[in-house]
Amino acid sequence: LITTARRASWASLAFALRVQAGVTLNVEPRELEAGLRLVAVPGQAVHVPQLFLADMIENGAGFTTWLREPSRFASLLGDTQSLITGTWEDPAEHSCGSSCPGCLRDWSNTPYHPLLDWRLAADTLDVLLHGQRQRDRWEAVRTRAVSKVCQDFGWTELGPGEALPVLQTGGGKLICVVHPLDPVDAGLETGIATAHGNAIPFDCFNFDRRPGEVFRRL
Repeated sequence: LITTARRASWASLAFALRVQAGVTLNVEPRELEAGLRLVAVPGQAVHVPQLFLADMIENGAGFTTWLREPSRFASLLGDTQSLITGTWEDPAEHSCGSSCPGCLRDWSNTPYHPLLDWRLAADTLDVLLHGQRQRDRWEAVRTRAVSKVCQDFGWTELGPGEALPVLQTGGGKLICVVHPLDPVDAGLETGIATAHGNAIPFDCFNFDRRPGEVFRRL
């Protein structure tokens, strides 16, 4: 599940950059194409994500050529972060739960709508610019999802209110709810150490959106 959430993180950032690029260039965002691909690392059995912006007009309009100049691209990253912190994170300006026409969605990226989440875009950009997330943007979402899942499945939250929620499932197994970008890959099958014992990690993005899939995989 965490792989899906990470793909959602990168896709969300790609479209956040497209939104800000539209503002910078004074064009409609849909005049630009945004996307994500995985690129193999030579000599290693891993793939890394690569985001791209491209002109939608045949033969190009020169928008992305202009943006790729290093100082302009650096400004695009900084302006995207300002857009997120100054508008999307402000409840008075923006109150959607994941993505909406006011942030990441429009008709041209309909296939991506189930994946898009402005919080994931914000957290991924934080990691790229600062090396780590700057704040917990998921507290309300995580708290609500944990409460609902415990109610629906009869599970018990151990130590309510902790930053890393740990739940005891009906079968006695422990699971914990982590961020998709947390470095827990080595423990996806065997579990990670928590204050309440070894627990299998599930990411908060899928835990909120697809709790039934979490239940099925236990």
